[in-house]
Amino acid sequence: MSNTIGELIIKAALPKGSAWKPKKDGNYDKILKTTGKIIDLILDKNDKIRKVRSPLETDVLDDLEREYGILTNILLTEAERRIFLDDKKKNLIIDGNPEGLEDILQKVDPGLFVYQNDPPVDPNPFLSEGFIIINNGRGDQTSGIPIPEENFSSVFFVGGVAVRNGMNEIISIDEVVLPIEKEEFVTDPIVAYKGLQVWCVAKLLVGVKKNLCDGAGNSITDAVGDNIYAVGSS
Repeated sequence: MSNTIGELIIKAALPKGSAWKPKKDGNYDKILKTTGKIIDLILDKNDKIRKVRSPLETDVLDDLEREYGILTNILLTEAERRIFLDDKKKNLIIDGNPEGLEDILQKVDPGLFVYQNDPPVDPNPFLSEGFIIINNGRGDQTSGIPIPEENFSSVFFVGGVAVRNGMNEIISIDEVVLPIEKEEFVTDPIVAYKGLQVWCVAKLLVGVKKNLCDGAGNSITDAVGDNIYAVGSS
């Protein structure tokens, strides 16, 4: 009977010489074989864990998609879903942190802040004028994708100034009107930082510059006389 991988590992580590060569079926030989079997079990368990964590091999694809904040796309085949998840996983910035993400976002708009949902509150009410950012795109509240209660603690918020109650829970976050031409410069870093948490609730209203007039026909401009940003279609 051939040696197991565990036995080969042990024998490769033993010093050279007849004193270290075990007598067949002797006590020393039995100890080495038993230790080798334990190593084999560890290697087998590690291989199974690796497959569970691998998008291309996992038997729990739905769960792994959920972990990385990806909503199952029923229009894709299973093979396409695996390739999509594998690509997203490879491009995650796993060591992302709230401060690092906030620093990037404030270079786009200094009024943007990042808040972890701690202590956790129901994030769904915050979606009335915001949206969810997930790894395969943007999900509006009207799309019928509420955040499950078990994911409340896996949420972080991006938006303006937050107000907290006496228990330090977030009760409101100001919306930030973001120029449409800057939207990708905010959403792309958020998706890249999805190692931080699973769901991002963005209190952002995406707008385009429009020539607006009041009831008397006068132009409505901002403080420096430029056209203002308005939410809605161009």
